Amino acid sequence: FCATCRNLADDILFPVCPECRTEVTDLRTGCRNCKGTNPISVLWTCGTFDQFYRPVVHGIKYEGLLPLVSMMSEIIFSRLNETPGSTIIDAIVPVPLHWTRLRERGFNQSEQIADELGRQLDQPVLSNALKRVKKTLDQTGLSAQARIENMKGAFKIKDAGAVAGKRILLIDDVTTTGATLNEAAGELRRSGCRNVFAAVIAMASYG
Repeated sequence: FCATCRNLADDILFPVCPECRTEVTDLRTGCRNCKGTNPISVLWTCGTFDQFYRPVVHGIKYEGLLPLVSMMSEIIFSRLNETPGSTIIDAIVPVPLHWTRLRERGFNQSEQIADELGRQLDQPVLSNALKRVKKTLDQTGLSAQARIENMKGAFKIKDAGAVAGKRILLIDDVTTTGATLNEAAGELRRSGCRNVFAAVIAMASYG
């Protein structure tokens, strides 16, 4: 990226609470304000869904500019490396697409990111552990509550044995209200995951 474009980025260098979005300094305790009310302990992101990261996400998702995946994965990897205790992650799980959406797009951007991070972290990527069983509506334009309702029951664990007892890093491209990540993380936790962390390219504000 040229310096002009890169300077547009609103980077977020530290992990945040997925509930209140304040900085989390200890992965073992998570957010001291929310006290474990969210199924995800902490969230890493490259930055906000701004003039820089928005076109990057759209370029990957809608234009198939997959070389951008490697660049974003490098940034996520650096965020993880700069967080004390992040080596406790045991495996990586991408948020799956419904099969109809996967057929239309031809690839799952979250799986692409997960594969890159798996190589960088030297951790297994459990692409088949979680399945999207519900064809949800596009979240754009939905209220926060409607997004939660839209995602209810969207995911099912295919292989509980693969995730039970593990500390999972859940991967998606962007999060807004957290409805998708929370639903996926909740299914992982109900299937016996020891802990769920999450990482995305960008975090959008809502409202």
